[in-house]
Amino acid sequence: MFLAGSASDFRAQKTQYGQLRKTLTDLGINEGLKYVAAKRPRNRISPEILAARAKQQKEFEAWQELWRTLRTAEKSLNVEYEIAQMKDYY
Repeated sequence: MFLAGSASDFRAQKTQYGQLRKTLTDLGINEGLKYVAAKRPRNRISPEILAARAKQQKEFEAWQELWRTLRTAEKSLNVEYEIAQMKDYY
């Protein structure tokens, strides 16, 4: 995903981050969840099922990493904005 706009436009970046958060939530990708695999049946699980579960867990963790990256970028943007405000003030 690409976020357009200049690096100095704080409001535009905040809006884009908000839209990205909303899109993820609308897609059903919620922040801060833990992966819980389906209950194991009493019978042995086939290698195909194990591989499918591993793939599903990997995808789930990738989406959670996207959330963490988004939150880190937002915090960084807020810090940069506050520093710029302090420089202007002093």
